[in-house]
Amino acid sequence: MLKMSNVFFKTSTELLDHLFLSYAETFKQFPPRRLAILKVELAALFARAEINALDAQTTPASLPHYSANSTGSCLTTRLMRHRTLRS
Repeated sequence: MLKMSNVFFKTSTELLDHLFLSYAETFKQFPPRRLAILKVELAALFARAEINALDAQTTPASLPHYSANSTGSCLTTRLMRHRTLRS
């Protein structure tokens, strides 16, 4: 039974690797400025996911006074505002 779990995990991991490799191929087609914007947005997305996972492991009393969602939204809003001002 353990062997079946390992086979499933390997297959799932390979599928996920393939998905992200296909994303990378798509990203290579974007112009440099668009790539820079997407990199920041992806970094914010992964940071929010990491913070949410950490928050789920901690007690409510030890959480900071901000949420991961509001932090990401502010960053994206600032980027879009900056982009509009530069255009």
